[in-house]
Amino acid sequence: MKFLFSLLAIIMLSESCNSTKETISDAREVISASKSEKDTTKEKSDIDKDGYKITVTYQISTRGFYEYTSVSESEILFSKDRGLQKIDNYSCKKKDWIVLYKLIEAVDLETFQKLKPPSNKRSTDAVPIGNLALQIGDVYYMAPEFDHGNPPKEIEALVNKVLSIKENTIKQ
Repeated sequence: MKFLFSLLAIIMLSESCNSTKETISDAREVISASKSEKDTTKEKSDIDKDGYKITVTYQISTRGFYEYTSVSESEILFSKDRGLQKIDNYSCKKKDWIVLYKLIEAVDLETFQKLKPPSNKRSTDAVPIGNLALQIGDVYYMAPEFDHGNPPKEIEALVNKVLSIKENTIKQ
């Protein structure tokens, strides 16, 4: 009986790993396809190809503080409400999206969910917790939480660009 249970568990785990690899491959194909189909004369990024939409979400939180920022090609959503009952909606500038999209392309989706944070001050409430997520179509990729202001080097430029877009948009 133990043998049967072990065999079933191994089969289920291997299927789960295969589907994750297929999902990552599918997401890479969508990004590659939209990259190759860009109109270079107009610097247009067509990332809604075949219904796949790319969104970057960054959250900052502590016990008494919360900020939510979501950036897609067409809009920027911002909220300080943990329940997301009040969300401010802004349009995303094309030039900001093009830069952000290039940074998204540089992310290795296979290692994205396994990144190691460079510090751990968030565990003592010394700094807020930062969370970065990518949504490609219906698939979500979440980086491990990290200290806000000190993201892993692999996603530092992406996090800083999202924060820059948010700050510049809210100022206007």
